[in-house]
Amino acid sequence: PSDRVSSSHIMLRTIATAIILLISTAFSQAPRSVPASLDFSSYRPVGEIRGWTFVAKDSALGQLISTVERETEIDGIDGYEISQILQLDYTKIGMERRMRIRSSHSVSQTGHYLGDKMVIDFNEETEELELEKDGNKLEGFFTRGASKFDQKIVCPENTFAADILFLDM
Repeated sequence: PSDRVSSSHIMLRTIATAIILLISTAFSQAPRSVPASLDFSSYRPVGEIRGWTFVAKDSALGQLISTVERETEIDGIDGYEISQILQLDYTKIGMERRMRIRSSHSVSQTGHYLGDKMVIDFNEETEELELEKDGNKLEGFFTRGASKFDQKIVCPENTFAADILFLDM
C-alpha cells in the first residue's frame, strides 16, 4: 500500500510539474480572452485542429497538437473525444528530460469531465493512465514500471474538466 501511494504521488507530481510549465508558457503567449459559448461544439467543433508551441529560454521545447475527433458517449452522457499529442524536449534548456504524451480526453457538451486515456513516455520509461466516468466515480488504472494500479476516484456529477488537462479548451 505505501509503494502504491508513493508511486501514485511520484507519477502525479511529475505530470503536474510538466503541466505547470506548459500552462505558464502557454498563457504567457496565448490570447487573454475567449468568446463565451454555451456548449463545447460552439467553441471547438468536430474536426478542429489546434497547435501550440512551447518556448523557454528562447528555445522551442515542444508542441501540442489537439484535435476534436468525434462525438462520444460515456456513462450515458453525450460528449466529445479530443486527441492530443504533446512532445517536450527539455534538453534544449539544459535538462536531461524528454516527454511525449499521447492522449484521448473526453468531455461532455457542457465541459464536464468524462475520462482520459494517456500513454506517457518520460525519458526511457512508458506509463499509462486510463480513467472513465462511471456514475459518481472515475474508474481505471495507472501503470508504474511493470505494475498496474486500479483506481476508483470520487468524481461528483457535473465536475468540470480541469484546465490543467485541457490546455486548449
